[in-house]
Amino acid sequence: MNTTVRVQGEIDFSSCEPFRAALDEAVRRGGDVTLDCSELAFIGAAGMHLVIGAAKALEPKQLVIIDDGWIAHIADLLNLCDLFPNITITLTPVGRARRAYRTSG
Repeated sequence: MNTTVRVQGEIDFSSCEPFRAALDEAVRRGGDVTLDCSELAFIGAAGMHLVIGAAKALEPKQLVIIDDGWIAHIADLLNLCDLFPNITITLTPVGRARRAYRTSG
């Protein structure tokens, strides 16, 4: 069973409680989790901490992140996909364009 959690707007320390509750519920269901961040404008350290916690709790199940580039950039900086092989990031077309722009220069 795959559960999808959709997030939008901003996730920071002051707004992460609903995100935590949604991730906890998705993990509790026991299957893979898809985290749709295609409408996410910002994610802070508190939000990334929750993503990492969900990945740990899911092992060996998969955490698939649909992203427009923000989480992918942070994941690259922190080597998250190497540290947590159960994290897969799928870039949207906007995310692919952002990654191409960042790596072109």
